[in-house]
Amino acid sequence: MLQNNKGSILITTIIFFSIILVICMSCISMALSNNDYSKLNYEYIKIKESSLSGIEIARSNILSRAKQAIESSNNADEFFNYFLGNSTSYITDISKSELKDVIVSIENRPSKDKEGAINFTMTSNTRNKSYKKTMRVSVKILNPWIINSIAVDDKLEELEELEELEELEELEELEESKIDEIKNTFNENDLVIIYNYRES
Repeated sequence: MLQNNKGSILITTIIFFSIILVICMSCISMALSNNDYSKLNYEYIKIKESSLSGIEIARSNILSRAKQAIESSNNADEFFNYFLGNSTSYITDISKSELKDVIVSIENRPSKDKEGAINFTMTSNTRNKSYKKTMRVSVKILNPWIINSIAVDDKLEELEELEELEELEELEELEESKIDEIKNTFNENDLVIIYNYRES
């Protein structure tokens, strides 16, 4: 009788410890998979932030270029043509930043829409070991000579009225000062719009 009890106690003990062992193994497995998920999530956030940082640096390059375009252009066409030159390579240059493994590029050639704004698509590619992230954004650069056309027209009308009264030498100086006055009303921060963020 005692031997039968010892046998059943032994079997019960083995089953009990087996159940505890299975529970422990499951907990360890869940902890490891959770750790892997946390690591993957951390890498995802890290490369996404790097891609977005690339876009922000490119945005500051666009603002700098827009300011130079305002200073060097005297009408809407000159402003637009400024962005068709070497500006695209300057915009995507992030070499002075501390970002590594990030490449910013412009997908399509800048084009002019019906409203006279400059449009293009910009991508920021980040690669870190086996992880890769691409951020795509649409960029619109408003043409200050068009969006401020009423103010520009008013200044030019003033200039035309004064043409009849001024001598030729003074007129050239007056034209330059009026154009400078128009340019001083432009703010590059109001011109650059980045929208439609997509990731892949």
